[in-house]
Amino acid sequence: MKPEHYFDDSWKNELGISSIWLARRKAVEPNQPEYWIMVAQQGVEHACHDDVLRVLTAIRLLGLCVERRVFEDDLQGLNGTLEQRITDRTAELTRSNSELEAFTYTVSHDLRAPLRAIDGFSSILKEDFADSLPAEANGLLDRISNNARQMGGLIDGLLDFSRLLRTDVARVKVDQQQLVEQILDQLDAKRKNIVEVCDLPPVYADPVLLKQVWMNLIDNALKFSSKAEHPKVIIHCEKGVRTFRFTVQDNGAGFDMKYADKLFNVFERLHHKKDFDGTGVGLAIVKRIIERHGGEISASGELGQGACFTFTLPDQIELTE
Repeated sequence: MKPEHYFDDSWKNELGISSIWLARRKAVEPNQPEYWIMVAQQGVEHACHDDVLRVLTAIRLLGLCVERRVFEDDLQGLNGTLEQRITDRTAELTRSNSELEAFTYTVSHDLRAPLRAIDGFSSILKEDFADSLPAEANGLLDRISNNARQMGGLIDGLLDFSRLLRTDVARVKVDQQQLVEQILDQLDAKRKNIVEVCDLPPVYADPVLLKQVWMNLIDNALKFSSKAEHPKVIIHCEKGVRTFRFTVQDNGAGFDMKYADKLFNVFERLHHKKDFDGTGVGLAIVKRIIERHGGEISASGELGQGACFTFTLPDQIELTE
């Protein structure tokens, strides 16, 4: 019987047996799948007490080898199963993305057309027949147009959220101070003076997506503090462990903390739309962008006392790869 694997010289010298080796053999049992075992083979010329001890030592080491072989075979089987699951999951995600793209196309084209018609015909009626219509009818036409535009906003938000899930994150060094100042420059002087900005460090991020984060958070803070007697928005940053921690704090309407877990869900609103406009998509988009950059976001607040949104970003590009 030709051996398949021999012990190395150090092992044989330790045992004092030059003719011992391991061989791999297939084992077959009734009603059981085939499996491989390691067997010890040895040529013995003289039997003595020391020889018996050496053989017992060989058997002990053989047991360790068998256990290792069984473990390796089990591990190989688990790896194969895991690879198949990954393949199946990848195929499933590919199908889901294709379905999502088809849904996005349908929403973009099939739903927008009737909305444009509703809004357009309402505007025509109001422009051409406003004088001959009673005040109540004119009011109803305004409500129709407003609701059509709100639905259009919901569709836009849904499409933005859908695109975000498929958009690649292109990280470069971003000057956040300049980015935020550019956003504030687009505001009117009154709203711009409400915002106080500390020194913001540069980060490695996607500049387009990061701009969307700041625009949403600043707009959110300005909107919900608009009814405060002296509205104020403060943007602050502090260094954490391998991260930068950013806060956007306002003294506006705030919210009840028992609903905080719903704040970042799509189409979730904690205030009535008659009090504050919006689609309920902005914060959901912000959360996904931050998470795709390897950060986290949370919110705290109190009704009538304002809210504070805190998010983190890695301080090194290596942490975001």
